[in-house]
Amino acid sequence: MSWNAARQQYFQGYVTGGDSYVCLGFNYQKDGYYRWIVKHNGEYPVFDVSFFIIDLLKYKEADLRNHIQRRKVERKIVPYPVITKQSRKQITNSEKLEKSPRASLVHIDARNGSWDQRIELQRVGDEWKSAYIVYDKEEDELLNLRDRFVDDGYPSGEKLIDLWISKLQNDPR
Repeated sequence: MSWNAARQQYFQGYVTGGDSYVCLGFNYQKDGYYRWIVKHNGEYPVFDVSFFIIDLLKYKEADLRNHIQRRKVERKIVPYPVITKQSRKQITNSEKLEKSPRASLVHIDARNGSWDQRIELQRVGDEWKSAYIVYDKEEDELLNLRDRFVDDGYPSGEKLIDLWISKLQNDPR
């Protein structure tokens, strides 16, 4: 690639976000509450980021025709104009962690695309552990795995992640 082409690609990535992405990490507070930490991955800033978080356990139990129940299941986080590696964004939750495991599906929109994150939280002794995958599906419906994370000591760890990936790929295993 020529110097001019590389330079143009860099500036284009800086304006659009390139292949950079954001996802949510888990931060447990000792008082029983928790926060989502916005994590930036990649070389470029990510612009116009919004999160749509669905609590999967509440989703199964809720009557989604009821607006009040729907608000307890779904949470939309207003767009952040820009997120970089230096950003220290957090999303505070207003309820305590009690039931284990907890599972959420997060849809993330940004100027450079959309992707999803599956997060599960599990109590292990007196601590909470987390595992997640970040992915999108390409036009041919192939799974594009962007990231995977498993806390040390998370039950079933990598096997759980592999199971999620298998289900998303509609693999008959």
